[in-house]
Parts: sequence; structure tokens; C-alpha cells
Amino acid sequence: MVDEKKYPMTEEEFIKRVKELFLEESTWPMDYKLDYIQTREVQEDLKDLYEEECYRYDREESLGCEINPCFTDYSLGVHVSTLDLMA
Repeated sequence: MVDEKKYPMTEEEFIKRVKELFLEESTWPMDYKLDYIQTREVQEDLKDLYEEECYRYDREESLGCEINPCFTDYSLGVHVSTLDLMA
């Protein structure tokens, strides 16, 4: 379980934004994208991706560097690409 208070986004905000970006950027037909992001598997994957983003945030913070700032649209785009490949 992640302590959401120490991160720039809550899990709910993260999932909402990744879904928005997926709908905007994915090349799949819209009806397919809408069905796909509602599946149970994708919901579970998004929770795992949130934990991964939190881990990266903690790691970069502990190293004192921001190679790829976490919780930005750019970094969330990586997760969008992952969803797009799994679709």
C-alpha cells in the first residue's frame, strides 16, 4: 500500500490522467479504447503502474536527481505506451 500523501498525484488522479492521455494518444479506434480501459486487467495494471511511478519518484528523490521528472504528462506517456502495446 502506497502513502499517497507524499506523491504529487493520488492513485485516482494518476489513473484518470493516464486514461485521458491514452484516449488522446492511442491510435486504436475510440470504441475499442473505451472498452479496453474499462477492463479489470487494465484497472489492475494501472494500479501497478502507479506503484511503479511512486517507486521511481522515491528513487529519484533519494538520489537527488530528476532524470525524468515523475508524475508529468511526459513520464505518464510511458505508461500510455505500455497500455497501447498491451491493447
